Amino acid sequence: LGELPEGLARIVGQMSSKIDAWLLGVADQVSRNTDGTINLGGQTANFERFVERLIGDALADGGKTQAEALGVAWDVTPDDAIKLTETYRVRLATEITGTLEADLNAALKAALQEGQTVSEASQSIAGALKDQAGYRSERIARTEVSHISARGADVAMQAAGIEEREWLLAGGPCPLCDAAVAARPKAKVGEPFWRIGETVPGTDYTLSFRDSWGSDLHPQCRCGVAAIVKLEGEG
Repeated sequence: LGELPEGLARIVGQMSSKIDAWLLGVADQVSRNTDGTINLGGQTANFERFVERLIGDALADGGKTQAEALGVAWDVTPDDAIKLTETYRVRLATEITGTLEADLNAALKAALQEGQTVSEASQSIAGALKDQAGYRSERIARTEVSHISARGADVAMQAAGIEEREWLLAGGPCPLCDAAVAARPKAKVGEPFWRIGETVPGTDYTLSFRDSWGSDLHPQCRCGVAAIVKLEGEG
């Protein structure tokens, strides 16, 4: 565990490149800011537009891989995959844009309080965003592709009649995932391991953005999920 399969690694690379370009576009917008507040405006729709197909691809990749392992057909079309991920995609674009806007405005407020002009502060913030774009884009891409791939695997498990799945810890797991598995090593297929608002026992971590399906509890999680296949005659 830990290394992404070739198909998912390709999707992560493509998504990371798209997000990087998006962040650089945001940085250019910020550098021209002349107001006391940064408003990213239509950037949410821009983000959603370019990740639409990639998120559908990630769902299909996770689903196909799991379906092959279970010996069942994967009959979800690319268009169906996009429809299945629509609600998630909208929330992701809104959350990422909103969080970024809040961070940029906090930085702008701090710079203005230090005596910088709006123009000086905006250009400085834009430069910092450009410097961080590569790291941010890869972090987001890997986390979101892992999440939606796990959702695809879950769809395949449902098609195969699997009732439960287990969380597979990566080698040298982080304390958060270790605690999560100790408290809840299995989950029913079709349901998340952890839901928004729950706190992982033994930690101060509360899920605030989305439910966790096993390989997405935190950014760049390296864990995985496996179907629990019951042998004939087992209860």
